[in-house]
Amino acid sequence: MHLLIVTHNFPPLEGGITTHTLEMVRNLVKLGQEPVVLAPRIGDWKTIDLSLPFPVARMPQVTSKYVRFLFTALYTLLATIRWRPKVIYATHWRNCGLAVSFVSMLTRVPFFQAIHGTEVLVLEGTQASRRLFGWITRRTQGFVVLAKYQEMILRRLGVPEEKIYISLGGVDLMKFDGNDRAAIEVVNARYGLNGKKAILTVARLVERKGQDMVIAALPQVLEAVPNAVYLVVGRGPMQERLKRMAWEKGVQDKVIFCGFVPDEELPAYYKTCDVFVMPNREIGGDTEGFGIVFVEAGACGKPVIGGRSGGVVEVIEDGITGFLVDSLDPRELSQALVQVLTDESMATRMGRAGQARVVEKYDNYRVTSEILSHFLTKTECAK
Repeated sequence: MHLLIVTHNFPPLEGGITTHTLEMVRNLVKLGQEPVVLAPRIGDWKTIDLSLPFPVARMPQVTSKYVRFLFTALYTLLATIRWRPKVIYATHWRNCGLAVSFVSMLTRVPFFQAIHGTEVLVLEGTQASRRLFGWITRRTQGFVVLAKYQEMILRRLGVPEEKIYISLGGVDLMKFDGNDRAAIEVVNARYGLNGKKAILTVARLVERKGQDMVIAALPQVLEAVPNAVYLVVGRGPMQERLKRMAWEKGVQDKVIFCGFVPDEELPAYYKTCDVFVMPNREIGGDTEGFGIVFVEAGACGKPVIGGRSGGVVEVIEDGITGFLVDSLDPRELSQALVQVLTDESMATRMGRAGQARVVEKYDNYRVTSEILSHFLTKTECAK
């Protein structure tokens, strides 16, 4: 079965939607399907495409949203004519869903729309965008959402229940399986972590991810756990601000900015840490729709701490796999961190519970298989 995945979030671009898209397509190949990806030319895209076990058609990367719409529609139409897909899957309603809906209308190839969270949350206060989204709602076979949080938003926007399919975000369990001591020792040696209690965040350095709140909580954590250190993995516009904040708080020697870490090296970072934390919060309508990093940390058997916001409340079982906290309260955050860092038996128990939960609910291969079955069922019913 040919599937055309139309996306503006694909390597070398970073981010959660990119990871979701890439892993889904890889699993479609394993399931015996013939997916084709349509994505923009960005960075070293040629090298990346040569390493992938499926074809990727690239279109020009443009900044104008109107030109981008025209290019996306044109290239989607050409790809549809060339590969004759049975289904088209759009990963973001504004970036590619509108263009795909027009192509679907012209070619009568059914399409499905992925929903991740923030891109629809902002619609509730924007009348013009709601009308455009309504166009997609009337023409798509259905929406694929990552959690009940996104389902709730769509229902508030008037999307019929029968058009919403909940598919939990997943991870490649094999990627996080095993215990690569050599890779872990490399991370330990690189940052001098032996004998330390390591706190870890893996995320873009933007306000809603909450690295600033961890730094704000760190002085209180260090009073109880003097050998604690904070590893910040990722890059983004807040880096200099976070560095200044660490100096102002007097914890500059306890905060380690690791920068960008390739996907293949991330498991060693998760396995090195004692606790994973990302006190996510909503900023101007921008929130964490799911939080795949909590699942990745859980897959490595680590306790997790997240903000009581967005879709994260569905990923973390409060008190069982970790803690949900008020991400704007450094005191509450520091108490949760100290609790995990000083109670080894509780940390181990939470890590094991999180790992079991990931195996049960977040196996990416099974998730993709269920999405594929949904596509087949919906398209057969529509005939």
